[in-house]
Amino acid sequence: MKQLFLGVSIILSLATYAQKDELKTLKKIYEKEQITEEELKTYKEASDKLSSVASSESDKVYAKFYKTIFPALEFASKGENQSDSDKTKFFNPDFLAAYGSILDNTLEFEKKSGKKILTDYIIKEKAEFRDFLYASGSKLFDDKKYREASLMFHNLYVFDPKHEGLALENSAQLAVQAQDYLLAEKFYEDLRDSDYHKTELIIMPLM
Repeated sequence: MKQLFLGVSIILSLATYAQKDELKTLKKIYEKEQITEEELKTYKEASDKLSSVASSESDKVYAKFYKTIFPALEFASKGENQSDSDKTKFFNPDFLAAYGSILDNTLEFEKKSGKKILTDYIIKEKAEFRDFLYASGSKLFDDKKYREASLMFHNLYVFDPKHEGLALENSAQLAVQAQDYLLAEKFYEDLRDSDYHKTELIIMPLM
C-alpha cells in the first residue's frame, strides 16, 4: 500500500511539474512582440498539453486563456501577409466575443487571487485591440464603405459589450447609411436588447 501511495505521489508531482513547464513556455511566447511560425507550433502543442493535464483552478483558468487567444496570436503573427480568409476567420463574432470574455475573466481571476501574472499584458492587449477596431471602423467610414464600417463597429461592441455600447449604435446607423436594411434591423434589435440601450434610456419625471 505504501508503494502505491508513493507511486501516486510521484505521478502527481510529475504532472504538476509538467503544468508549470507548459505555463512557462506559453507565457514566454505570449509576451513576445513578434511570434514565428515555429513558436506558434510550440505554443499550440503546449496549450493542448496544458488543457489535458490542468487540475487546479489556476491552471484551468490559464489553460482556457491560452487556448482561446491562439487565433489572435496566429492572426497577429502574419502581419501584412494576412489574407482575406484570415480576416474572415478572425473577425468572427463568436471568436471576438470569446476573446473579449476570456481577457476579462482572466483579469478578474488575477484580481481575486492577488497574483498579477498577466494583468499588465492583458490590459495593454485589450486597449490596443479596441483601438485597432475603432480605427479600422473609422477608416472604413471615411472611405464611405458604410457596410464594412458597420460590421467593424459591431465587432468592437461584440468584443467589449460592457464598454462599447456606442459602437453598437454606430453599427446600426451605418447599416442604414449603407442601405442594408436587414443588417440595420438586426443591429437595432441588438441595440434594443443591450444593456447600453437600457442604461441610456431617459426616464421622464412624473408630473
